[in-house]
Amino acid sequence: MSPVDSRAAPFVFSVFLSLLAASPAVAQTVSKVDPRALAMGGGYVAVADGYAALQWNPAGLWVSGRKEAGLMLGSLSLEVGRWVESLRVAGGFSDELTNADASATLMSGSSGLTDERTFGIYVTSVRFGASFQQITYADEIASFIDGSVHIDTAALRTREYQVSAAHPLMQGRLVLGGSAKLVQAQGRLDGVSLDSLEGADLAAGKLLGLAHSGSVTSEDTVFGIDLGLLFMASSMLRIGAVVKNFNAPELDSSTEITPTNEGQFRLPRQVRVGGMFLPHPQFSLTLDLDLVAGVFVHGARERRELGGGIQWSGDRVALRGGLLFDLKAIERRPMYTFGFGLSGETLRADLAGRWNPGRNGFGWIGSLAAEF
Repeated sequence: MSPVDSRAAPFVFSVFLSLLAASPAVAQTVSKVDPRALAMGGGYVAVADGYAALQWNPAGLWVSGRKEAGLMLGSLSLEVGRWVESLRVAGGFSDELTNADASATLMSGSSGLTDERTFGIYVTSVRFGASFQQITYADEIASFIDGSVHIDTAALRTREYQVSAAHPLMQGRLVLGGSAKLVQAQGRLDGVSLDSLEGADLAAGKLLGLAHSGSVTSEDTVFGIDLGLLFMASSMLRIGAVVKNFNAPELDSSTEITPTNEGQFRLPRQVRVGGMFLPHPQFSLTLDLDLVAGVFVHGARERRELGGGIQWSGDRVALRGGLLFDLKAIERRPMYTFGFGLSGETLRADLAGRWNPGRNGFGWIGSLAAEF
């Protein structure tokens, strides 16, 4: 690399990071739409290639150098803190926790129940890609109204039609990427008093059903922009950054919004940086960090993630594992992630899971891709 190129890389990266610094404080973590990414603890911004680049970092389209098509399906639910059990204690249906511990959990604002359901179809070439994906987020927290526990629910379903492109600079050591997407979004809000529920209703699946069946309060079609960057620092180190929903579009509301914008849905600006280290051709280590924390609807629980993992790749089999931390959770216990991949001449299948011991926190994502 020439001296000019050596000076250009830090300059381009600093300009990109200055855009990140200009991001508002309302954001959320990048969706785990890819089993390889989930299995490695979400450490994938510097790794993503092929169809995974469409979700994680559009600059990664340049990395794989292959054409492929794929589909993906997954469901991820997570209990943060012993939220469900705390509701049962507060409702008089359990004594597994003390009243003080249950109250502290429900009042913290850093506990709750979340759900993410995904489906996607993707086609990519060396520099370009297109996709359709539907992602549904649900979030539930507790609040206190007139001394009684109230369960607040929110759900946001997006259908995204996306085209992406990547362009290499500096002989391919620096790659810039971008995506333009048309998003059909629908937001639902609701709430229910704990006093109106029976003990059998206080299970994770039934509680999440409240969020998915809430009243439609926002429905809109908006335009979104994603930006990505990859820097090949050496043959062993790669650094990446991504800003999703750079323009942070807000959804029109079909109901009156309070002066504090409580309940206002938006496609949050998501900001993430990461790195990949290759100590051996068959081994890779990754680490990602959300630069800001936030939510997809005002009033919901904030999230900010730190995660990473390891991958071993053989001729036909890949094994992956990782750890994922929510830095905004009431307790920073790790979530364990794991998965594997099988590949043939043209087909590749990947499956991943996430497990949070002692919580309602198991989830999975699977994908099938064909190279052509």
